[in-house]
Amino acid sequence: MSYGPAMSASGSRWCLLSLGLAVSVAAGCGGSPRKVEGLPTARAPSGPPAFPSTCARKGRATFVMGQSVDAISIEEVASHFRDVYHVDVDVLPSFPESVFEGVFDPVEKQVLVEAALRALVGHLGPIPTGTWLFAVTDLDLRIESRPDWGWAFAGRVGNASLISIERMREPVGEITPAQLHARIFKLIARQLGDVYCGLPRTGPDSSVMRREILSLDDLDAIDESDWRVKE
Repeated sequence: MSYGPAMSASGSRWCLLSLGLAVSVAAGCGGSPRKVEGLPTARAPSGPPAFPSTCARKGRATFVMGQSVDAISIEEVASHFRDVYHVDVDVLPSFPESVFEGVFDPVEKQVLVEAALRALVGHLGPIPTGTWLFAVTDLDLRIESRPDWGWAFAGRVGNASLISIERMREPVGEITPAQLHARIFKLIARQLGDVYCGLPRTGPDSSVMRREILSLDDLDAIDESDWRVKE
């Protein structure tokens, strides 16, 4: 589903498509709210939120995807975190991967996370106060500040996180859509645990907040319902 360009009167692309009982463009985009077809209606939470009681719940979560991502939809991601975690969720129209042209390494076929996020925020406009941006791409990532790492699942600069699904597809041809979605949810949940909840990365290997994720085995070992951290 393509939303097309969404520009506010000020030139910012922060015209949010809110997921809720009434699905409309959020305030601040100019004009009257309009219905957006195709987004799922909010469902009543079926149980307590999956976050631990120590989650600070700071701000709102906004999700955006690159236009070439086809393994999962923005609706599936936003619905998961709204319905399972009771997070206030918004989505943005998809962005073209050409946003990263100036930060793409043609030799390694990767983008540098820090530069990529600066380019994306430059494309979208300043992130509103109290908002955490979570962008999903299928381009491979490398963290500029960690030259000892050949690649990365995700990285963050300020209020913005970039998550790559490229390495999550492995082994190619063997991973099922359900397994890929579970990996994506775990990575995004971990980013939320950092910034939205303010939780330390001190949990056991099965915890979303484990110390490190350096391989697919590490990622697959995580149980998304396990949010234990050391006190």
